[in-house]
Amino acid sequence: MRLLANSLGVPENALNLNDPLALSNVGKPLTRFVLPSSVPYAPPATNGTLPARERYPTLGKVLEDKRNWCGGNAAVQDVTATVMAASSMPLEAGEINTDNTDIDLDGVPGEADNCWQTANADQSNLDQDPLGDVCDADADGDHREFNGGDPLPLDSDNDGKNNSSDNDDDNDQIDDSSDSCPIAANQTQLDTDLDGVGDACDPDNDGDGISDSRESFTGSNIFSATSVSEYVSVGTTCSDALDNDGDQKTDSADDGCIDSDSDGAADFRDNCPTLANPGWQDTDLDGVGDACDATPTPANSVPIVTPLAGLTIHEGGQFTITAVASDTESSELEYLWDWNGDGIYGESGQDVLFSAADKNGPGEYPLKLQVMDAAGVTVTVTTTITVLNVAPVIQAITTEFAAPWVNFNATMIDPGLMDDHTVLWDWGDGSSAEGSVDNFGEVQGAHLFPGSGRYTVTLTVTDSDGASAQLQSSITITATSNVTYLPFITR
Repeated sequence: MRLLANSLGVPENALNLNDPLALSNVGKPLTRFVLPSSVPYAPPATNGTLPARERYPTLGKVLEDKRNWCGGNAAVQDVTATVMAASSMPLEAGEINTDNTDIDLDGVPGEADNCWQTANADQSNLDQDPLGDVCDADADGDHREFNGGDPLPLDSDNDGKNNSSDNDDDNDQIDDSSDSCPIAANQTQLDTDLDGVGDACDPDNDGDGISDSRESFTGSNIFSATSVSEYVSVGTTCSDALDNDGDQKTDSADDGCIDSDSDGAADFRDNCPTLANPGWQDTDLDGVGDACDATPTPANSVPIVTPLAGLTIHEGGQFTITAVASDTESSELEYLWDWNGDGIYGESGQDVLFSAADKNGPGEYPLKLQVMDAAGVTVTVTTTITVLNVAPVIQAITTEFAAPWVNFNATMIDPGLMDDHTVLWDWGDGSSAEGSVDNFGEVQGAHLFPGSGRYTVTLTVTDSDGASAQLQSSITITATSNVTYLPFITR
């Protein structure tokens, strides 16, 4: 693997030396190194962003595909001729390996090792890209790892059979042994440059020594060996009086040679065409380079909060409310709750317990949820909690004979702590009396019955919302003043 960058047919001055990421070792033996993760990576776009892969010659279309699926900002690990993005695809990080040492002690020298910091003596490489299986986040090359996860990590066509036991890894009905692209479906088996590698997986379809990605970016025809880059930063292609890319335009008349700000990127690929911006950095990925972007830093996004549904609860009840929200910049959100709409957020937390113990029903109570992100941006959503009234409950009536009177006692329970209550005793002899409920829910009454006989005493307790409970007790008065009672509930 000890290749030279210029062995790909790319002259040393094909790299823009104004680019802070430009390699300093073009034409030297391959080295592996990791660029600082602080260097933003701009994905390809029609707005003229110059992606990292075009700052350097590339070896493989497969890696570029992987980089595209990863997307986003990334630290870029370069093997002089290979660009790999590592936002979703974790790449090996560590010390610069420039002396061809065997860092992982697997018997394979650093420059030839497809996983130079992870021991893999067998150099197994299922998808035949520059990353060995043990350090390749997408070992089977199907991209599913970057799109929700891959349940079949060693099965390129996801047909339920690992590549090791599958004779048609891309499921294109052509046996791998005769398939010009074993893991890229290509039923036509087109091979423009007749190099034995099908167009579907050939990084240089016309065999002119310039990668398809670079030719596409600079406006050259990837299927014509006579069409090569005519681009401001590619050698002398903009001053050789030749129509290099075959578009009927030569030198300064060619779009690829028009560089208004002389920063090495043609205007049609420059995200800031009128102002030099080496590196073509676009921090907020809005298509406008930082050098000419009035707001180069991404604006803080507003948290997205799922509206609260209307809630219903009975007096005295309780339930847990869970807030659902998200934020582009961070998952660390603060949740604040205002239980009565007075603007005072007295409770915090994503999951909170609501109690209606102090709420009188029937009634409606406003509930506000305020979600705040790390930048202090808040979103407030409001809903209504409906509290339903609950009727009181009377427990068993007991009696006590205190001749000639009979004393009655009962206990009333009402979960609506805010309710007031009225009490009515019906003695069953044609007379009645009002009573009261004390602070402990106790109800008392006393009555002198007119004579011997069986009487049905009815106790009715009504709350301030009109809901009532009733309990009856049957007693027998004898001449000897003995009293018996049989309580029962009527509805």
